[in-house]
Amino acid sequence: MSKAKLIIILTVFIDVLGIGLVAPILPVYVENVTHSEFFAAALFSVYSFFGFFAAPLLGGISDRYGRRPVLILSLFGTAVGWFLFAWGGSILFLLLGRVIDGITSGNIATAQSYLIDISKDEKERTSNLGLVGAVFGIGFILGPGLGALLSTYSMSFPFWMAMGLSLANAIFAYFFLPESNLHKDASRKLSINPFKGLKKAFASPTIAYLLVIWFLYTMSFGSMQTIFSLFTHMAYNISASWNGVLLASIGVITAFNQGFLLKHFWLKRFNERRLEIGAAAVAFVSYGMILSQNFTLFLIAMVMMSFANALIRVVNTSEIAGSAKKEERGEIVGVIQSVMFLSAILSPLLGGVAITQNVFAPWALCAAYMAVALVLLLLRHRKTMRVNVAISKELPL
Repeated sequence: MSKAKLIIILTVFIDVLGIGLVAPILPVYVENVTHSEFFAAALFSVYSFFGFFAAPLLGGISDRYGRRPVLILSLFGTAVGWFLFAWGGSILFLLLGRVIDGITSGNIATAQSYLIDISKDEKERTSNLGLVGAVFGIGFILGPGLGALLSTYSMSFPFWMAMGLSLANAIFAYFFLPESNLHKDASRKLSINPFKGLKKAFASPTIAYLLVIWFLYTMSFGSMQTIFSLFTHMAYNISASWNGVLLASIGVITAFNQGFLLKHFWLKRFNERRLEIGAAAVAFVSYGMILSQNFTLFLIAMVMMSFANALIRVVNTSEIAGSAKKEERGEIVGVIQSVMFLSAILSPLLGGVAITQNVFAPWALCAAYMAVALVLLLLRHRKTMRVNVAISKELPL
């Protein structure tokens, strides 16, 4: 592994570890301060709302000035956000912390752009993006347990620790992280309007098609993540501790799949397009198994879903980034992030409404999202095959 890749992966790991530290106690901490379950949930949407507007701009800035300064800024913004959480005992501080963190939420997207920059070919690009997913899995295995331990001393202690990690990470990146963007465009015009970046992305038929599929993916998995713990409790009376075991298991599978199998197995045997179709099909079947209302099938489906989710997100992101011009890849990765933030606003609302109607209804919604995505993938594959056949017929023998 190259020095640059090792440094950026370490940077991502420290960032994700900080998120994992506060993840298990964040809703409880907010509810204790605000005495409002609604506000505890709404703060997640506040972060996503501001992230939706900021992501394309941060990506554009990284195309113009480089990945390194944007990543350092984002890490520092995260540190400020957690500082306000740790220091504040009022709604204003909590809200301001989420707003600042949302505005500077370019950590992961910029790291992805960095890894795309240093990739030599398509398969290495996908493999590198898979490393980010693997680090996420590891961070969310280690972080929550450590956060729970720290919270026994003080509810604010994990937030102080997350702030310290982010600040140390920003300093580390400043001194050791080299610039990866060799196609910086100083004449590039920037806009604070996120819809301008989306409009530009959708001007490319290929990118637009893939972004629609990406939106369906993120709506599907976003709904699943939102209702998972509530569903397992309502449908199978699973305790919070066993939910932690289930989520940790999913993290282990995801990390192994993206960090090892993606490079050493999947990409050696399948091209990206067939891999994505297969993973989407597995995800769709998994939702169907959950809808059977059989607990054993639910557990099997979770394992299948972990593999499918790990592959789908990485391959789709790699395809979208690979379809963009080199000097615009930061902005495109920002648009990908922006679309994800949009789904993070919508999917909890729709999933929450669905589960009030029937405990299994959110899974039917997830299956519907994935079914549409799978149809679009198959149509795209069929069209590509036709084009390839037409080209081969025109080539001289």
